[in-house]
Amino acid sequence: FGLRNNSIYFATGNLKNGPSESSNYCDKPVQLNANDLSLINTSPDLSTLVGDDDFGATPVFFNKYGAAEKSGCSKQLLAVERKDGRLLILDANTLQVLQTFQMMTPTSNGQFVSSPAWDPDSSMLIVSLPRDLQYTLSFIHGVVGFKLRSDCSLIKVWNTAVGQSNSGDGNYVFSPPVIAGPVGKRVVFVGTGFWNSLHALSV
Repeated sequence: FGLRNNSIYFATGNLKNGPSESSNYCDKPVQLNANDLSLINTSPDLSTLVGDDDFGATPVFFNKYGAAEKSGCSKQLLAVERKDGRLLILDANTLQVLQTFQMMTPTSNGQFVSSPAWDPDSSMLIVSLPRDLQYTLSFIHGVVGFKLRSDCSLIKVWNTAVGQSNSGDGNYVFSPPVIAGPVGKRVVFVGTGFWNSLHALSV
């Protein structure tokens, strides 16, 4: 829910019994008016990477106060995970895609379905990641911290391995990160699901 722009956001799955699975408002982030649920906007069509390319997670509305936030970024933003392993960062008012991070190797059944968490105190977006980005290993399974900069771009500042990397197409997912604790001592908690462990890390 966009607290500062009276909008509701969600991201859609596949269309059944239609001309294509991504027709109309399917396989896209969508913005509705919170008063009457009328359509405000959808994102442009997103290029298909491989396999399961719809969404299975709720978009996170962040940096809601724009330039008044500690980040200095003037935009209200959305972060949403797509099942093919991509993290999308969008302008919350236009649904324009501002950045895309390929964070894990795609699978046919979509394991990237946990919503990120936002910490306004540190201007950090935290993502749980159940599988490595194979071959390059620029992202490894566990927890990833992105810093929001004043130009509204995100940069990876840390990536801590927890649990085990899910291999193959097993439907193993990590829990969405949860952030708690006093200002200056924020902690993120992530569960590894099938691997039966809970981890706490400093934001």
